[in-house]
Amino acid sequence: MTAAERAKNILNAAKLGPLTPFFGIVKGQCECGKPKSQRHKPGKHPHGGGWQHTNATSDHATIAVWISQHPNANFAVITGVDTVVLDLDIRPGKDGVAELAALEAKAGQGLPATVTVLSGSGTGAKHLYFKIPQDVAKLQKPKGTTAIDFQRSRQAVIVPGSLHESGNFYRFAPGLSPDEVEVANLPDWILALMQKNAATTRTTTTITDDIGRLFDELHKIGPPPGSMAPGRFRPDEIVMRKMKTVPMRMYPNNRSHSDSHWAWT
Repeated sequence: MTAAERAKNILNAAKLGPLTPFFGIVKGQCECGKPKSQRHKPGKHPHGGGWQHTNATSDHATIAVWISQHPNANFAVITGVDTVVLDLDIRPGKDGVAELAALEAKAGQGLPATVTVLSGSGTGAKHLYFKIPQDVAKLQKPKGTTAIDFQRSRQAVIVPGSLHESGNFYRFAPGLSPDEVEVANLPDWILALMQKNAATTRTTTTITDDIGRLFDELHKIGPPPGSMAPGRFRPDEIVMRKMKTVPMRMYPNNRSHSDSHWAWT
């Protein structure tokens, strides 16, 4: 991909939302200088702060200046402003494209044609762009999938014109660039699979100054949905022995802070 083609692709991607510059790939390495690790993905982190808001724009003039200032930079679109993305990942043991195909087969219908980006990984991974649906905060990745990510509020997705560490460029799929197809709506059948589970209705606690009674009631109700289950209540002799060796606040009925902390978080 020539420099001119790269700039054209990046500017075209600005139709999908505000862009922000990321560190690029130079000679197979991230230009920030850090080696690849579990926490550091080369070419996939921003140049600096403010990338979700102040340092992101759809203005072509500003983006052109950034391309000139950072000729090796990758660029990412900030999701949740103009579009959201279904990220179909493919790696050993995971295949988002196959998972989507299985969902479509089960539903008896497919996703509509929409702006699609082919990952530079060369694995066949894809980014599918869609208009922001209503109640987007109540959506998550489709149930039962492990390799489909739903990129929505203020997340970043690498755009065409950017270079993957493999040496391949991210590109728009043939016939599916913003110049060739409109960004589609997510159909109802997949939105139904993306609904978050409604929060479980919980019994309210009694208003009381009796802390011992409150702990008993909270323990009876159990931890909030999604939180870690509390540890067992330790027998009194264990609690007392612990308090002799570890300075800690004593709670009603000799319950230690570690036993009851879940009730307050």
